[in-house]
Amino acid sequence: WLLETYPDLIKPTLSKCCAAGLSWCLAACFEENDAEMLQILIDAGADPNIDDGSWMPKPVRDKPLMRYVILPRVLALLHRTIKRPSNLIEVFRRKGKLHLVFEFVERTILEDLERNPDGMDPLECKKCLWQLLRSIEYCHSHNVIHRDIKPENLLISRNGALWQRVPSPSPTAGVPERLPNPLLPGTLKLCDFGFARTLAGPGARYTDYVATRWYRGPELLTGDTEYGKPVDIWAIGCMFPEMASGAPLFPGESDIDQLFHIMRCFGQLPPKLMDVFRANPLFIGIKIPDNIQQTETLEERFPTYADDQLELMKACLRYEPEKRSTCEELMASRYFTEDGFI
Repeated sequence: WLLETYPDLIKPTLSKCCAAGLSWCLAACFEENDAEMLQILIDAGADPNIDDGSWMPKPVRDKPLMRYVILPRVLALLHRTIKRPSNLIEVFRRKGKLHLVFEFVERTILEDLERNPDGMDPLECKKCLWQLLRSIEYCHSHNVIHRDIKPENLLISRNGALWQRVPSPSPTAGVPERLPNPLLPGTLKLCDFGFARTLAGPGARYTDYVATRWYRGPELLTGDTEYGKPVDIWAIGCMFPEMASGAPLFPGESDIDQLFHIMRCFGQLPPKLMDVFRANPLFIGIKIPDNIQQTETLEERFPTYADDQLELMKACLRYEPEKRSTCEELMASRYFTEDGFI
């Protein structure tokens, strides 16, 4: 069927089934002529006779968000009638199943961290963080929240480097040796939009059972159902020191343990979050002490980090969601501007 669908492919070879879900599986194949890897998402639950959006995989909760054309660094499922980004190669049906053909992305940030237990190279960490912020900023600008930012969902292409080398015209010209080029292969790609959704108007409520625990903001941990874009900012604030140090920032073993990890760093929860916690039936009989001390502040945990790094972390990790910085503000922070990165 690959030859029928892609007549230009030369001997496409099915490699393996990479992953599977409730109603889909992911297979990898490649072209022998140039060894270009592809990955195919196959939806077993699609109705070939209906074209009303029901072709989307069942785990995807918010079908309307798939209408967005995401930047090339964002690996998302898109409707076949919309202009496709470069990494969505083709969409077709066969025998009642939907097939989406993407470029094959070989590794994740999680795998990089497993190979580098002391953290990523500082420059690589900065490049990845910049691209993550760009990706989330694009989603937020279209009123979409991701709600599941974590190392497994940050893909790194194996083809090429994240940056482009630029020769300096003279030793004193002051032109940086390398400039960021997000269009080059090797960029970071945000994937897994299974928990993503579009935001409704003010006062809308959403499920609090989203995001992996270690990257879940305090509003989600306490059970607040009125939240928004800042939940992604908190997750980015957790990802940054993990990429830099190799260790998760708040590795809680339960939601309560996760809250205590956070409170040991930032102190007592603010009154609003305490009210949400007390009203949550899941926490009946559990009491948070009134005098929790900040025994593991960011400065104490990362004594060698520069002020601009700590400043960016704190801008993401504020208790009050409305006080957290936006992606645009974070990209303009000293961490990116003072050393000529941008």
